[in-house]
Amino acid sequence: MKNNASFLTGFISQLQKETNLDSSSIDFIRKRVEPISNKMEKLIKLNDEIAIGACGALVVESMLNELIKLGTTKSNLLLENRDVTFSMKISIARCFNLIDGETESLLNAIRKIRNHFVHHFEGGSFNDDVKDMAGSIKTLKDRLVAFIKFKINKLDNRQIFVWTISLIVGKLEARKLLLELKNS
Repeated sequence: MKNNASFLTGFISQLQKETNLDSSSIDFIRKRVEPISNKMEKLIKLNDEIAIGACGALVVESMLNELIKLGTTKSNLLLENRDVTFSMKISIARCFNLIDGETESLLNAIRKIRNHFVHHFEGGSFNDDVKDMAGSIKTLKDRLVAFIKFKINKLDNRQIFVWTISLIVGKLEARKLLLELKNS
């Protein structure tokens, strides 16, 4: 894996080639991407599948919390001092049009994978042939192929999960940025 600095350098270089953004806009984007890049690098370095499943879902759920707080005027009534499940947060975000149906589907697949690992703490795997896990991995793979426009047959289930987490993190961060710009 590339280290974080080279990932950021490559990302910024590609952005400069493909857009007409000025240096202040590029710096702004660099500051937004760096924390996300750090989270993803930590996730990629994990060796334990249970840790990847749980931590990947936690990263996404945390970003979903931030999105709900930005996108609803009374998020404190919805989230604070309550036991709001990941599933409920996905529904809240969808009800307030903070996420689209595609993102909702991916988030639910990630949630099911996380739940599989929580309930199979001793020996859970991305290759478990159980209905929820297999169906969720298939959903992620189908959506990922549609998004990146090429076949990903050489990726294993763990890689598909991590790639999907990266995709969702990017989508949620872009949505947060749009809401911040709208609210300012």
